[in-house]
Amino acid sequence: MLTLRPTKMLAKRLKFTVPAAPPPVADRLGDWCVNEFRFGRHRWLIVCNTATLFPYVLSARGVTDEVTLIRRVAGGLAEVVPASGGNPAFNRWIAAGLDEVQWAPIPDRAVLGSLSELAAQACFGLADGVATPQELSRWLAQTPMKTIGHNSPDRAFRTLRDSK
Repeated sequence: MLTLRPTKMLAKRLKFTVPAAPPPVADRLGDWCVNEFRFGRHRWLIVCNTATLFPYVLSARGVTDEVTLIRRVAGGLAEVVPASGGNPAFNRWIAAGLDEVQWAPIPDRAVLGSLSELAAQACFGLADGVATPQELSRWLAQTPMKTIGHNSPDRAFRTLRDSK
């Protein structure tokens, strides 16, 4: 099962509600937070694993409701996770859970602050105009983050994936 945790502002813009009480999460690899940010005239999504803050960036163009959000996030997961060396984890744990999605609130302010920090860093990467969203995602994944003990999200995600 895939658990998506959109920010309140994103859920409001897409006109759906997130339950106030978090449902139980069966798999930490399938637990992802979603935030929207603007750069220039375009909207972007930053999606990160809740436990490891492993991020990826993708365009929010065409995301108008919860169904298109699920499709966009699932498509991004299919591209970014295997490219990070997570192909076995994707096939065994994430892809198997894409048929069922549950909504949950963002767990705490530390994760929400990390999402905002990743979005600000993504703006710097997008300002160059050279990096593709995949390259930008890899760059963000290598940045140490305080929330995960000054570890890089890439390293933390590999550790979580290998523990499965």
